[in-house]
Amino acid sequence: MKIPFNLLRANRSGFSLVEVTLALGLVAFVLVSLLGLASVGLNASRSSATDISLGQVTDHVFSVGVTPLADGASATFYFTEEGEVLPSGTGSFYMAVLTASVPQDSQAANGGMFLLGLEVTWPGGKRTFYGSAIAPL
Repeated sequence: MKIPFNLLRANRSGFSLVEVTLALGLVAFVLVSLLGLASVGLNASRSSATDISLGQVTDHVFSVGVTPLADGASATFYFTEEGEVLPSGTGSFYMAVLTASVPQDSQAANGGMFLLGLEVTWPGGKRTFYGSAIAPL
């Protein structure tokens, strides 16, 4: 007796070519999406580390460098990549230049107020911060 062809095929187990192709396409889509997110995460991490170091730089400069400045004077500070202070520019990553100026308003000038500008530069970037302080000039 002959066994019909349909019965022989029904007993076989496995995946069809269409099922395998769809599964591989889904896996490829997920992997490409994850790789795209990894680069975004690395850029955010790098930017966050720079922001933390810049915070340390500005805290140090505004706490140490404000008092001795006169109108139009500037002071330069040097820092490592982690935001630690260096005595000179040798081996520095960040360079911060703090400038002071007396505002044109005579009431502010008489009150000892002056404007501060801080420009921090590093390889591949530059940020400028502005503030004001009250101290004897």
